[in-house]
Amino acid sequence: MNADSPMTPPQSAPTGGVIETQAVIVGSGAAGAVLAKELAEAGIDVVVLEAGAWHVPERDFNQREETMLGRLFYDQGARTTTDLGVTIMHGRGVGGSTVHNISLCMAPVAGILDRWAEEYGLMGMRAPDLEPAVRRVWDHLGINPIAPEHINANNRMVQQGAERLGWRGFIPHHNRVDCLQTGFCILGCTYNRKQSMLITYVPRAQRAGARIYPHARAARVLVEGDRAVGVEVEALDPQTGTVRNTFTVRARSVILSAGALLSPALLLKSGLANSSGLLGKRLHLHPSVVVGGIFDERIEGWRGVPQTYIVDEFAHFYRNGHDGYLIIPVFAHPGTAAVMSPATGAAHASVMARYPYLSAAAPMVHDETHGTLDVLRDGRLEVRYWPNEGDQRWLIDGIRRTAELYFAAGAREVMLPYGEGVLIRSPRELDVVERRGIRKYDVAVASVHPQGSAPMSADPKQGIVDVHCETHDVRNLFVCDASVFPTSLGTPPMVPTAAVAAHTAAWMVGERRRLFE
Repeated sequence: MNADSPMTPPQSAPTGGVIETQAVIVGSGAAGAVLAKELAEAGIDVVVLEAGAWHVPERDFNQREETMLGRLFYDQGARTTTDLGVTIMHGRGVGGSTVHNISLCMAPVAGILDRWAEEYGLMGMRAPDLEPAVRRVWDHLGINPIAPEHINANNRMVQQGAERLGWRGFIPHHNRVDCLQTGFCILGCTYNRKQSMLITYVPRAQRAGARIYPHARAARVLVEGDRAVGVEVEALDPQTGTVRNTFTVRARSVILSAGALLSPALLLKSGLANSSGLLGKRLHLHPSVVVGGIFDERIEGWRGVPQTYIVDEFAHFYRNGHDGYLIIPVFAHPGTAAVMSPATGAAHASVMARYPYLSAAAPMVHDETHGTLDVLRDGRLEVRYWPNEGDQRWLIDGIRRTAELYFAAGAREVMLPYGEGVLIRSPRELDVVERRGIRKYDVAVASVHPQGSAPMSADPKQGIVDVHCETHDVRNLFVCDASVFPTSLGTPPMVPTAAVAAHTAAWMVGERRRLFE
């Protein structure tokens, strides 16, 4: 067992009444866990509310899709936009999406942060400002270089194709320690080798005195005058998810870290922090589509360490925060692969027969599209998003380039992400990508990095929170998670999200008297 694993049983949600504390944090993922640990270690009394369960990996993670998708994801990993056009995967449970992610660790891109400063006045968010927080997160998560010998066949095909084409790429860092290379990262690491928030920051927060309540769903933020004073909470039955009872947490400061869908949803339900009218109006989904290369040799992409090579030849946003995409190897276990396959009937059977010979990669676009998020009267989320014309052009380019990469690597066929499936056998057939384009329901678009729905800006008319993640409209009310990114990051968000949280926590400790006393 990892030395940081919780040594005491999870605390149960209260059966009613009022809890008094200095800080209440909603959510325990990449931001919430960091805030809880940093504030608690500074001597601040912290309560963390988590709507999902508190899992013990070696007991609860059985590496089976039919079990783990329901345990680790909202809607079994099948949450979609309201019109079913885009699948959105995001985590639930203590540790949030860090429990199921593939451990890609990239620092915030300087070009993106410079754009934030220039367009949104966020002078305190440039790369030098965040560097101490990034280093702190890097150390606490045990981030280290992936060993070249751990590049599995799936990733090797991507690397081989890129190198033959002369495209820039790199072996990334990850937060696995002594990885056993089982390939089950997306279903949770039962061996505690992935240094997720569940086994790093959460137990450290707990040891520092933070009270962490699973199955505790925030229902409404409480405000008195112009200041947040607490949260109304629904205690959920662990088996059925129904509301068992309610209780209240009274706090000097309230911090929402429930992610880019649920943090703005809670503010909308509470009728708060939206004088700009932008709450839920600038949702970025960092959209991707999957392209497959079918080889004569067995790839068996489920084996080994996933996502060990990234192609950044087309990441134009590195320079000025605009345009382009990464090509990232992906893979799915059989059940998910069968569901996501763009084919039916005999064609679907044919695709699945090729499964052991398949390598898969996804161009992931740094999107400029502004999606929307709202809350319906019955409490359900309404999420609307489809890539705009510019982002569609980048997706088309990404599909073509990824197909070219696979042919360069020696693929016999390339599977394109279109309805009923399109198999091509030569780069000369790639004109089909331009003809098909990016049409809703004809191409499978997915998101694993929702962000930007409560944007940060120095100008209250252009955002929801300021550079310290405090809302412009309500004192002592913070949003600190991927919601606050004013643009798409363009890269995996775990480290940037955690770094913004560490940066914010350090500032909050300096403001202890106003915020917590």
